[in-house]
Amino acid sequence: MRERVWGYAEAIFEELRGSPAMVGLAAELRGFSEVLKVSDDLRGVLTTDTISAPTRTAIVHDLVAAKVSGPVLGLLSFAAQAGPAGDYAGDVRALATAAGAIRDHGEPRYQGPLGRASALDRLDGYATAVLAAVPSQPTRSGRSTGLGDIEEHLFRFMRTVEGSEALVGTLCLGELPGEVRQAIVKDLLEGRAVAEATRMAGYAARTGRARDYLALLGALVERVAAEGQRRVAVVEVAGELGATQRQRLASSLRKLTGYDVEVRVTQAPKLLGGFVATVGGTVVDGSLRRRLEVARELLATPPGSPHRMAEQGQLGVNPVPKGPQTHG
Repeated sequence: MRERVWGYAEAIFEELRGSPAMVGLAAELRGFSEVLKVSDDLRGVLTTDTISAPTRTAIVHDLVAAKVSGPVLGLLSFAAQAGPAGDYAGDVRALATAAGAIRDHGEPRYQGPLGRASALDRLDGYATAVLAAVPSQPTRSGRSTGLGDIEEHLFRFMRTVEGSEALVGTLCLGELPGEVRQAIVKDLLEGRAVAEATRMAGYAARTGRARDYLALLGALVERVAAEGQRRVAVVEVAGELGATQRQRLASSLRKLTGYDVEVRVTQAPKLLGGFVATVGGTVVDGSLRRRLEVARELLATPPGSPHRMAEQGQLGVNPVPKGPQTHG
């Protein structure tokens, strides 16, 4: 399983471990994995790189949003957008197996610290899941944590560790197991930092090598800071957008990204119609100009080929069955 996908999954499993919802999550993942196994059309669409990650994510959302729980929808959608499409079926199968093991045995097997590159990937997936429910700003009542609070507390903890020979020796130079270092971080931050910062700082201690800990904390600070930009959609449109159209566009972008986005609109008559949206590093091209280009490519592509199925998807032609039925 890809590290980013496993990191995202571990955050979800943490929240549900020991609860009845974990039983349902394992059953739903197994059901969708079986659907992928028996449906050549669905597997073909979701495992081909000729279909963009945002389109694959939207297909997954449309197929299963009404059939599975929110955590499972998040897992399946994240796996669709997290990397090469060819890994998708294997990732879903591995997620189902891991969820079943946690349901039956309570805890996943600790695999030891990862090298820096792998730890950064896994940490990014974990942070994505943790931050998904966090608003950009705290609520007026002050009861809700905002991204700024998490960034501040992580940064402050990183500086505290850097400035303490004792903490550097324990967390960054020692040979303590990752799980022990995670427990130490939790004890240090409990009641002093928001829960999300505590979770992520502890997970970084458990996942990576001790000598990489400060680098992983720094990456977390940057990741939280970048989250605000990920939630802004710069949208180019050919004409004016009314309030209803903005709401529908925001809803569609939420399907693609997994979180609410702020829509900022600019005029671009060259698009002829439709829109082009940029959300963080993701570009969604729903312009009429692009559809005309795809239509010309479709006419020149032999029927039945993966490329033709991909082009049909971009034109809004559904090349897969109406949707899978997941069973426990």
